[in-house]
Parts: sequence; C-alpha cells; structure tokens
Amino acid sequence: MAPRSVIALVFALLVASCGGGTATTTAPNTTASTSNTTSAATSGSWSRVVDGTGALGGAGYQESHDLVMGPTGLVAVGSEHIADRVNGAVWMVSDDGTWSRVADPSGALDETSLRTVVAGGPGLVAAGFTASDDHDTDAAIFLSTDGSVWERVTDQTGVFGGTSTQSIHEVVVGGPGLVAVGTDWSSGDSDAAIWVSSDGSEWERVDDPSLSLPGHQALVGVITTADGLVAVGSDDSGGDHDAAVWVSSDGLTWTQIDHASLGGPGLQRMVGIAAAGPGLVAVGAAAAEDPTEGLDAAIWVSEDGSAWERLTAPSFGGAGDQAIQDIAASGTGAIAVGHEFFADTGDFDAVVWESPDGVSWDRVADPVFGGAEWQILQAVAIANGQVLATGISGSEEEADAAVWMRTQPN
Repeated sequence: MAPRSVIALVFALLVASCGGGTATTTAPNTTASTSNTTSAATSGSWSRVVDGTGALGGAGYQESHDLVMGPTGLVAVGSEHIADRVNGAVWMVSDDGTWSRVADPSGALDETSLRTVVAGGPGLVAAGFTASDDHDTDAAIFLSTDGSVWERVTDQTGVFGGTSTQSIHEVVVGGPGLVAVGTDWSSGDSDAAIWVSSDGSEWERVDDPSLSLPGHQALVGVITTADGLVAVGSDDSGGDHDAAVWVSSDGLTWTQIDHASLGGPGLQRMVGIAAAGPGLVAVGAAAAEDPTEGLDAAIWVSEDGSAWERLTAPSFGGAGDQAIQDIAASGTGAIAVGHEFFADTGDFDAVVWESPDGVSWDRVADPVFGGAEWQILQAVAIANGQVLATGISGSEEEADAAVWMRTQPN
C-alpha cells in the first residue's frame, strides 16, 4: 500500500486530467471572490505545535488524517508506516496542550489505517480500512469510550469485506444512528459505498443502485443536514472525472444529483463538505482540460445540496498544484486546508483558505506553512475557540504527524 495517501490523491487527479476526454455537461457557474491572499496579522497568526515528547513522530512514516473533540479532549487518528507494515495510530492531547500517542496493547489497530473519527456511538467511532500487501483490504470500524482504548468491530456478516478493496473515508452521526461512506472495488471498478448502524456495534451495507453506475464512483465526505444527509465524491460515468453529490432523507435511500456545475471540461472532485455560507460548502480540486494548466483548489456552494455553484477566485490557483483536503465551519464562515505541490522541486507546502461567508475566499499567507520539508494539511477542526489543523511534515522517505493551531478571532 502507498503510505502517503494525500500524495496519491494529488497524482491520481493529475494523471486522470492527462487522459483527455470532454465532459458532456456544460461549463460550471462561477462567482467572483476577493483578493488572492490575506496577511497573517489579519487572519491571526498560526503556529506549529511543538512536539516536545516526540509523540507525533518516530521511525518510519506517521500521518494524521482526522481529528475531533472527544469526551475528554481532542483526539486525532491516522496511521504509522514502518517498512512494509501499516498500523492505525491515535493521539490525544492533555489539558496542558501536550500530545501523546495512545498505546494499543491489544493490537486492535494492527495492520489498519484510520481515516476518520467522529463523536458518536459509545463515545468515539473511528473508521478506515485494513492494510495488506496484496491490496485486498476491507473496511473497518473501531469504537472507544474516550479515545484511550480502542476495539475493532467484529464483521460477523461480512458487510465490510469482499473481493479487492473496500474502505471508509468518513463517518457522521445521522440516518438511523451512524452513516459511513467510502468505496468498494469488488465489481472491478470503484463503486460508492455506504454503511449504516444504530449504535456503531452492528453495521449493514446500503443497497442502492445510484451508488453503483458504469465506471468509477467514490464517496469521500458526508454531512448531516436538517433534511437528512448530503454525501460528496466523484463519478466518471459521464465520460470523464466529475464531482458528485448524493442526498438522502434517512441514510438508507440515496439519489444522485445531476447538476452542470459538478462537471465541465477537465476533472473535478469533491472531498469534503460543511454547513456554511448559503447553506453548504463543498471542497476539493479541479484540473483544466489542458493538463499543462495543472490542478487548482475548488469550492462549490449550495443552499440545500440539490443545486450547486462552482466558485472561482485567484486564491484557488498559483504556481504549483493546489488541492483542498478538508473544511470546517464557523458560523456562516469556514476554513479550508490542503496543500500546494511544486512539480519542479517535488515539494509540498501546507495551505489554508479562509472565508467569512463561504463565498469569498482568501489564502492565508504565513511562513509556518512552508519550509525545506514537506508540509501537508489533511484535516481541520474548530474547538474551544481554536482552529487546529493536522497532517504531515517531513519528506518522501520519513515524515511525522503534525499539528498547527490558531486562536479563533472574535
């Protein structure tokens, strides 16, 4: 398995955009935005959390994929890669701000990769997939009361498995209790996949024809709304790689949204969604039909998930290739995080975008996001008046999980 999932995502998007093909949908709608960058003083200064105990690092490759406020404090989940072995990893933060790695004496996290965590079920629910050398992986769910001890849910009915690869990318509280979204490759190409549970201990796979179309479909993000749920990802059944949205009133029956702004020439993909701006804001990346123009960050807005508008702004582009990995809402505003890749040097810099209303976006200019090493942001959360982002810092050979923080402006 490739240890650097976010890097794989960037190159997968770039390779797909080089494949040519013309979308059958019309060009997306656009909305103008504000200036390209905003100063660190205007947005509040960011700082890299000092890992005084070395808990975020170690031999090999550690990466954090998601974080959440748990019953006793912040919890981050991810994975550790040493040689050919991949294990799930969990970190917690103490009252004094010190991060520590959660011990796993039972081996519940062995040979797994944790991609998401949510407050729900018995306290916390984490999910991802098993890690194996033959790429025949299964989706996996883990439960904890407070983040300090984890137990893997036994898949007694085989709903997490199958031939080839199954994986879960995000879990939310909603539907019958909990809803997990991801992908399933058992049909020979990737299908969108959804699992539901009342309490996190027993799960069933949703059987819906809209999730399994010709070509490739994937679900990466999901949110609970007043009307039900909205899930986002990608779909190439129309001839090329387009952003995709599914909606549901109960988590059991789903409808794919057909809207022009989700497609267009080139490549589009949604990877996250939050309740902000006019209602909903989805984030991801897009590439022009001409592959030499590279990859840009992409943001869409919607009132209720049924009709979408693609935004444009200078801050979504730049010298390298930009992609947004996650978004967190603060009132009607939002913060998005991701990275910029420079093909000439092979370097990655972390990137943060901010918006007061979900529509006008500025890129934060702060030197803490650059430097000689790779910096990649994969998740963002707002908790206790602070904005926290987590991801990776290091190189292709060795990297550590990393956390950045900023005090939330009044």
